[in-house]
Amino acid sequence: MSATASLYRLFADVYLFPEANRIQSFISGELQRNFEKLAGAAGFQFDPSYSLILDTTSEVFESEFIALHEVGMGGAPCALHSGHYMRDRSKTMEEVLRFYRFFHFKHESTTDHFPDHLSKELKFMAHLEGQFGAAELSDGDFLSPLLAQRDFITRNLNSWVGELAAFIENRSSISFNKETGHLLVEFVTYETQRLNQLADQFTESPEEYKA
Repeated sequence: MSATASLYRLFADVYLFPEANRIQSFISGELQRNFEKLAGAAGFQFDPSYSLILDTTSEVFESEFIALHEVGMGGAPCALHSGHYMRDRSKTMEEVLRFYRFFHFKHESTTDHFPDHLSKELKFMAHLEGQFGAAELSDGDFLSPLLAQRDFITRNLNSWVGELAAFIENRSSISFNKETGHLLVEFVTYETQRLNQLADQFTESPEEYKA
C-alpha cells in the first residue's frame, strides 16, 4: 500500500467510532508518528505545529465523539455523512454508490455508517489509489482510477470537509478533534490539487507521463 493510500486510511480511522485500541494509539502519540512518516513519503507537507496526541481520557473522548457526530436535536451537529452537506442526500448517495460499484469497492452499510460516511469515502480513495498503483506497475489502465480519484475528491470530499472542520472547531472542547479536522482539510486540498495536476499531465502528454 502506498504512503498516500495509508494516509487516507489513517484519516478514516480517526472518524470511526473510537474503540479502545484506536484511542490508545491517539493517546500514545502513535498516530502522530505515523502521520509524520507517511506524510513525508507521500509528499504532503505536514505542519510540525499540529499536535495529534489526545490529551484527555478515553471516556471523555468517546462521550464527545458521540455528542459531535452521532446524536443531537435534528441530527448530529457535526455529521460525518457527506449527504448532510449537499442539497439532495439521496442523489449524493446514488452517486457515491455508483463509484463504489464501478470500482468494486466493498463496503458494509450499518445504521450509523451509510455509504456516504466520511470513513468510507476516505477508504474508497485509498482503494482507488491502490488500483492506480497496481495498474501502473502492470502497464494496465491506470487512467480510470486516476480520473475517478480526481472526480470523487472534487465532487465529494473537497466540497464538504471544510464545513465539517469548521463545525468541529466551534463545538469541540478537545484540541485533538480540532487539529485532526484542520489537517484533514489541508490533506484533501493538497490531494485535490495533486490529482488535478496529475490528470492534466497525463491527458496532455501521456507518453511523457508513462516514461
